[in-house]
Amino acid sequence: MNRMVRLAAAFTVLALAATVAYAGGGVNVALNKPTSASGTYSIYVPSRGNDGVVDTIWNGGSLTECWKVDLQAVYAIQTIVVASNQWGGNTTFQVSSSLDDGSWSPVGPVTTGTDATPSFSFDTNGAQMRYIRFCTLAGSTQWATLSELEAYGTLAPAVAPAQVPTLSESALLLMALLLALSGGRYALRRSGRL
Repeated sequence: MNRMVRLAAAFTVLALAATVAYAGGGVNVALNKPTSASGTYSIYVPSRGNDGVVDTIWNGGSLTECWKVDLQAVYAIQTIVVASNQWGGNTTFQVSSSLDDGSWSPVGPVTTGTDATPSFSFDTNGAQMRYIRFCTLAGSTQWATLSELEAYGTLAPAVAPAQVPTLSESALLLMALLLALSGGRYALRRSGRL
């Protein structure tokens, strides 16, 4: 019984060490957040792409597929790490980010992973993002796979929406400006008193 507990603890420590080692520490805000994908093969479901274990994978079931994580809030991301233990021949991919899940911006260059290079780190310099997408592209010779996508950052500060004056406030401001410029004569002329 005691051996089982020690063995389980050792595997947990190894898994955590492997996850943190890619980006050199910090908080992985993508860990276990909701995921989706354009394709899935067998048991290799999207949630395996950010479960904190580099030995599990998401597999898209074809050469060109996309995997996405919803961070559930806007974060200022410093670094994104993409890893796969199954790049195979060549897997060409693009990482992109979005605030609204509709308009996407590339994060780093189009990259080709090989077995010799199992992970890639993309510095994002605090770019704000809520969604992160990993897409394999034409030219890949291996099915879309992802061992782990990690995103290191902090919760972005909430930005209060700019207050837009209402029509009545705008009208009052315009009237005050006209009165000030005309020395009060404009309002009197318009009323027919001058």
